[in-house]
Amino acid sequence: MKKKYSNHYNEIDFVKIIQSIFYEKKKVFLITTIAIFLGIFIYYITPNSFTSSIDIKPNKNSEFVKLESLFEILEPEELEKIEGIEKIKIKINKIILDRFLSELMDYEELATVLSNNKNVKAEIIELTENDKKQRLFDYTKNLTLEEPVKSSNYHSLSLIWNDNQEAKNILHQTLRLVSNNLRNAIFKELKSRLEIKKNLVINEDLLKIDYLLEQSLIAKELNIYDNQIDNSILPQSNISFNRNTNEIAYYLRGYKAIDKEISLIKKREYKDINSIKNEIKNLEKIDIKWVDYNIYLMVSHNSKNFLKSLIVSVLIGLLVGSGYVLVSNALNQKK
Repeated sequence: MKKKYSNHYNEIDFVKIIQSIFYEKKKVFLITTIAIFLGIFIYYITPNSFTSSIDIKPNKNSEFVKLESLFEILEPEELEKIEGIEKIKIKINKIILDRFLSELMDYEELATVLSNNKNVKAEIIELTENDKKQRLFDYTKNLTLEEPVKSSNYHSLSLIWNDNQEAKNILHQTLRLVSNNLRNAIFKELKSRLEIKKNLVINEDLLKIDYLLEQSLIAKELNIYDNQIDNSILPQSNISFNRNTNEIAYYLRGYKAIDKEISLIKKREYKDINSIKNEIKNLEKIDIKWVDYNIYLMVSHNSKNFLKSLIVSVLIGLLVGSGYVLVSNALNQKK
């Protein structure tokens, strides 16, 4: 018959453990008290760390009515995207918001603001230029942007900093600098697009003049002074002229009319182009609010929490004290 061995000695006797801790409660209490004082000390020597957050959302579309008309003329492709096989019009306030956030999250503006912060300047003053840039961009990692949740168009921008008011100033300066840089970039692009459009129109007219000069020369060679054909068969005024144009018998209009047409083209003032140029200048004078945010609604909270630190210290003290008592009793029993 096989003997059954008890595994009693392999089992943990929780009653004895509790009794051991209770008998040595003074040691547990002492260690817990030390842990509490140590936790309080660590709490007070740890620097403050505030998380400051602000919501950013698209501004109202009505803010960009004039700007949208310029985009439609000069940059129509920016207002459209293709979904499936259809082109969908994008709201300009969404385009502006995306560009604003893209400009913000390249961290260039934040680095510029931080480089003028007196505390940061004092810290990096003795560093080399490369080390200064590295340190500044290390700081920029404290800036985070959260994507909006479903059914919301709010982006939450957060900055972790050691001073609540300073964090507010840094965010305010950064957002203003981003707005200014975005403004400059948009108007620079509009002017560049307008210049391209103007050059295309002028080049088109120059090609047309070249063609008309050739036709005038032919008319003069044939001594055709006045129109010799019905105007209904002449090319329309909106035809695109180039060096390969083969308009039949255009010279039959006579060099009088052709030379007059050349003269008018050369004197053309491009009023539509100038009108757009003036509209851009007038729009530059307007203070446009590119995105919607309110710096005074910024929310801040300190990551340091006294009650939390106290509870953690108590728990650690109890665990360490209890562990010390149990290990000490186990060693005494072996002896």
